[in-house]
Amino acid sequence: MEIALALTKNNALVAFEESIADQSAYGADWLNDYRKKAIAQFSSLNFPTSELEDWKYTDTRALTKRSYDFFPSTSSIEGLSSLSEDDVLHVVFENGKLRDDLSDLDSLPAGTIIGSLANSDANIVQQYLGKALPEKHHGFSALNDAFLSDGLFLHVSENVHIQRPVEVTFLNSTDAVAPLVQPRNLIILGDNSRCDILLRYVDNSQNAYLTNAVDEVFVGGKATLELCKLQEEGEKSGHIGGLFVRQKADSTFTVNTVSLDGQLIRNDVLVELDEPGAECFVNGLTSISGRQHVDHHTQINHNVPNCTSHEHYKSVLDGRSRNIFHGRIVVAKDAQGTDSEQRNQTLLLSRDAEIDTKPQLEIYADDVKCSHGATVGQLDTDSVFYLRSRGIDEQTARGLLTTAFAHEALTGISREGVRTYIETRIGSGQDT
Repeated sequence: MEIALALTKNNALVAFEESIADQSAYGADWLNDYRKKAIAQFSSLNFPTSELEDWKYTDTRALTKRSYDFFPSTSSIEGLSSLSEDDVLHVVFENGKLRDDLSDLDSLPAGTIIGSLANSDANIVQQYLGKALPEKHHGFSALNDAFLSDGLFLHVSENVHIQRPVEVTFLNSTDAVAPLVQPRNLIILGDNSRCDILLRYVDNSQNAYLTNAVDEVFVGGKATLELCKLQEEGEKSGHIGGLFVRQKADSTFTVNTVSLDGQLIRNDVLVELDEPGAECFVNGLTSISGRQHVDHHTQINHNVPNCTSHEHYKSVLDGRSRNIFHGRIVVAKDAQGTDSEQRNQTLLLSRDAEIDTKPQLEIYADDVKCSHGATVGQLDTDSVFYLRSRGIDEQTARGLLTTAFAHEALTGISREGVRTYIETRIGSGQDT
């Protein structure tokens, strides 16, 4: 079913009504009821504009003025390789739909479910779906809720450690009409479990499209989850992403958001530290040029005592690119013993590049250890001169120094192949 409409609230409501008559676009009755409640909420909202404080530096009109296919189909793409030579469990989605023929789902360890959200255990999905979302939506996240149809479902039972990393490729392929791709990813780790996941967003063409993704993550007690979100999308692409996480006691959650390509990217991250001993590492690296625009909005809520959070975002900006970092740490009244640090560092390679940074602490407890700060600078000319005096050409010297600056933001990625790939791209300027 192809519905090509400009992305307005009224047109989204029309597309939703059209889809009701097409039962193939929907699933079980409970999921239909979920969507109907979501579209009712969406109807009371609008897509965010720069008039809103949290969106004042990001104008989404470049995305909403386009016409999209609300129900894009898949193509006959064949043979996608892994990002690196590592032995991984590879899962592929095209235009938001699982491609079984390109995925490696036949050798899963016991106690693990990886596959399509649309075809997963309804009892588990119903128990968790929507439970990590904030009460207040914006138009894009509410739209994802209303048009929910497929995405990654990953469930790890308690005491199960997945030894092989899970690499999930979200491939966008375009035709005459720009696709509106809305994956809904649900990741659940049971108590004392462990998993390493890469969510990679890539483009198979140079045409326009919009990815509107929502990730819900639940980390059980003493569980460990490492999540890397790698954005390598097209020059005419938009990406609106929301990552919503809930952590239980003594759990460890690490997220690395790496933005290398895309016309306009907005990443929202919300982490709820719900039980004592929970620890999170929220990291980000942006390397962009031209007129690319990346907006990171993060919030970490220390809801209970004795939790720890580490947040470190770095950006490398060239050309006329623009990056926004708005990080907020909230320490609740009873969250004594909180330990939190937040840093944002930016390297400007061009006089025309721009960074808007706003680290924030909101503290209601008195026995805490919290710090935050931001720095903005340029490449050290003395260091460039030193490398050139050793026979290294200027472009290579600048690449080496840029990679060295970015390196610290990648230390949270345990897979060496992924780190090397990202550092190679940044150092060689392939993202420009």
